[in-house]
Amino acid sequence: MPKLTKKIKQRLNPLFANPLSSLSRDISARFPSELHDYIIDHLYNDRHTLSACTLVCSTWHASATYHLFQNAAAIHVHRMNFLRFCELLASQRLNGYIGRLNLESHIVDDRFDGEDAFQFNVDLQRFTGLQNVKYLRLDYHHELLLPAFFTALAQNFSSVTELELSSFHFDSFTQLLQIHDTLPMLRRLALVALIDVVVNRVNMIHVMRWLPSHPCIRRLAIGQLYGGHIALVSTVLRTLGPGLEHLIVYDADITQLPDLSQTTGLRTLQITGILCYRDADLAWLPALLSQLNSRVLERIVLVVELPSRADLDLLDWPRLAALEGVQRVEFSLSGHNKWATKVIEERLRTRRYALRVGSWKQRYQYGLGAFDL
Repeated sequence: MPKLTKKIKQRLNPLFANPLSSLSRDISARFPSELHDYIIDHLYNDRHTLSACTLVCSTWHASATYHLFQNAAAIHVHRMNFLRFCELLASQRLNGYIGRLNLESHIVDDRFDGEDAFQFNVDLQRFTGLQNVKYLRLDYHHELLLPAFFTALAQNFSSVTELELSSFHFDSFTQLLQIHDTLPMLRRLALVALIDVVVNRVNMIHVMRWLPSHPCIRRLAIGQLYGGHIALVSTVLRTLGPGLEHLIVYDADITQLPDLSQTTGLRTLQITGILCYRDADLAWLPALLSQLNSRVLERIVLVVELPSRADLDLLDWPRLAALEGVQRVEFSLSGHNKWATKVIEERLRTRRYALRVGSWKQRYQYGLGAFDL
C-alpha cells in the first residue's frame, strides 16, 4: 500500500482523532430530532444499547439523558447506595433531567441503630436543586413526622404538582393539611393506605369531610366504598356537582348507592374491584347508571374480578350487555386468560367493547385514591 502523502494525512487527521464525529454529524443532518426521540423511546430500557447509540450520535445525548434519568427512584436501597444517590444530586449533574421522584423511607442499613424516621427526615433535606420535579411519591412507613420533614418538603419540592403519599401515619388531620399547604403548585394529591395513628387503621372520614371545601375538584378517585360511607360520599358528590368530570371507585362493595344526580358534567365513570359470587351481584348497576344525568359522558369502565373460571357463569350477561354507555369492560381472572377472552367475546357480541382480561390479584387496601385540586 503506497504511503499516504502529507496532504492526505492532514485531511484525515481530524477523522483519526475522532472517527465517529463525521458519522454523528451525518446522522444529525439526515434525520430530524423527532426521529431520534422515537428511536430512544424504544431503547431507554436497554442501557447498554442506548449508551452505544449516544456514542455514535452526539445529538442523542440530551434526549438519552432525559430518558435515563427522568424517573428516579430510591426504593428499598442500601444506605451506601442511597448516599451515593444523594452525592450525585449534590453535584447538580442530573438534577435538571429528573421530573419524577419515588422515595421509600425504609433504607437498608445494618449499622444504624437509631430510629429510621429520624434518619429519613434528615436525608430528605439533602434533595436540593430539583426544580424540575413535578411528581413526588413518598412511601413513609413510620409513625413519626418531624419538623424537618415539612421544612425539606417546602424548601426542596415547592415545584411539585403531583404528590402521592403511601402508608403515611398521621397523628392528626392537621398534619395532612400542613403538607397540602406547604406545596403551592400542587394540583393532584393521592393518598394510599393513609393510617390514622389514633385508631391504627385507614381512616378517610376526615379527608372526605375536607373535600367539599375544594369545589373545583375535577377528578376524584375513592377506595373502599362501603355502606357506611355512602351518605358522606353523596354529600361530596352533590357539592362538587357539575364541576366533577372524572369519578373512579376502587374496590366497590356497594350495598347502597351514592347520589350521582348532580354530577351533570361527568365524562368518565370507572368502577373497579366488582366482585361476583352470585348472579345478583350486578343488580345494582342499572340503578346506579340510571342516575347519570350527564350529557357529556364519554366513558364508562367496569372492572369485574372473577377469582375462578367457573365464576363466568355467575354474571347476568344480558343485563351487562344491555348497559348503555359502557365502553370498556375489564375482567380479572386467576388464569385461563385466552379461553376466558373468547368466552366473554361471545357473550358480549351484541355490542362492541374494549375488552381486557388480566390476571387476578389480591385486593389492595386503598384509601382515597387521588383527586385533582
